[in-house]
Amino acid sequence: MKTLASAAVLIALAAPAFADDKETLTQAVSKAAALESYAFKGETEVQSPFGGGPPQIPTMDGKYQKDAGLYIKSDKGEIFKKGDRVFVKQAVGDWQDLAQFQPPAPAEGEKPNRNRGRGALFGRMMAKNFKAPHDELQELAKGFKEVKKGDKTEKIGEIECTQFSGDLSAEAMKESPLGRMLGQFGAAGNAETKGSARIWVDGSGNVVIYELVTKISIDIQGNQVDITMTRRCELSEAGKVKVEVPEAVQKLLSEKPKTEEKKTEDK
Repeated sequence: MKTLASAAVLIALAAPAFADDKETLTQAVSKAAALESYAFKGETEVQSPFGGGPPQIPTMDGKYQKDAGLYIKSDKGEIFKKGDRVFVKQAVGDWQDLAQFQPPAPAEGEKPNRNRGRGALFGRMMAKNFKAPHDELQELAKGFKEVKKGDKTEKIGEIECTQFSGDLSAEAMKESPLGRMLGQFGAAGNAETKGSARIWVDGSGNVVIYELVTKISIDIQGNQVDITMTRRCELSEAGKVKVEVPEAVQKLLSEKPKTEEKKTEDK
């Protein structure tokens, strides 16, 4: 009886600590969601067994301003998102509605490349499923099964931060980038998805960096294929950013949204 009583006391003491950790993280995420504007830098790494290696995903430099939209630039091109509308512009080319996006045709004399077609399709799906960091943070905070707070602070650059981490629920995995892509391909029922996340918060309660790791095991023609996607995003310049909407995007926004067309992959 004495042992049971001692265990009950320990559980009672520990429960508020876990609750406080999750509450602290929730407050930091809510603070990020309330920002009028911010800048961010995102990196994504994909590991898979597919021939030729996974498609290269460039580092993304982005800006967000409430009511203006989300703008991203990389060495592959540019993306602008406002509400449900997504527009893309490759390094060479004009702004296009993603629903009607057509990758550049092969140069004269260049042979069609299946990997190139696969890469274009993957990039298109990534652009379609990209969410603003503050939206993704809110989903991560809700998706934690349990939040664990780091015992010691860590330095991110010159900023002292506390790390919050934990595994994510199956429901949260459906809303992850890979989870949404599987759903659109109709392959979600044939896949096992697991994930975890880490969020670093500074002493003033601001989210500095977050990282999402998604692991998928899927059966393809009797073979198990494992895919891992790691996304890392750093937030900065809170409230100091202004997003300029490109003139071509303003024109496209004024037009009626176009219906998405089914694209065929290069053979």
